[in-house]
Amino acid sequence: MWKLVHLIFGSFYGFKLRIFYFHNNDRYISFY
Repeated sequence: MWKLVHLIFGSFYGFKLRIFYFHNNDRYISFY
């Protein structure tokens, strides 16, 4: 149960981090 929660939280955090990275990359390209 705890492992499942950790897995879901980890995947959600990774997805959020990836979106943030792509957003920053897009802004950097548009800024250039």
